Amino acid sequence: MRKVYVCSPLRADTKKGMEENRLRAIEYCKMAEAIIGNPDVKAVAPHAYLPLLLDDNDSQERELALRFGKELLALCEAMFVCGEVISDGMKGEITVACHIPIIVQQLSLLADVKAIAPKICTVMTVYELIYGGARRCFAAM
Repeated sequence: MRKVYVCSPLRADTKKGMEENRLRAIEYCKMAEAIIGNPDVKAVAPHAYLPLLLDDNDSQERELALRFGKELLALCEAMFVCGEVISDGMKGEITVACHIPIIVQQLSLLADVKAIAPKICTVMTVYELIYGGARRCFAAM
């Protein structure tokens, strides 16, 4: 099974905000799978379930979660960046993705992934994605 990594914010000022971001990650996974349109490609977002097991406010547990996410990212063929902001954790994941390298696809009109991605990184915009990018990239998967 092939995988695409969903990168979106988790941290928030309140527990309610974090829970909302966790649930958004689940929705972003569904959206990514729908865009790809191939049932053999699964979207993964560790921050959709790791907050149920680890405390993001505990520095050691947060570091463990971030490390797990980066290891999972290394098993993926693409990254979809979602959300209105790019958090510090997301910046780290985008940097890792660009050095693997895998295709980074920006699904947000508000966040500017190209501004923080290293020059070696292939970043597709929403426009490129809508006009065949994701389906073309994953058609042979």
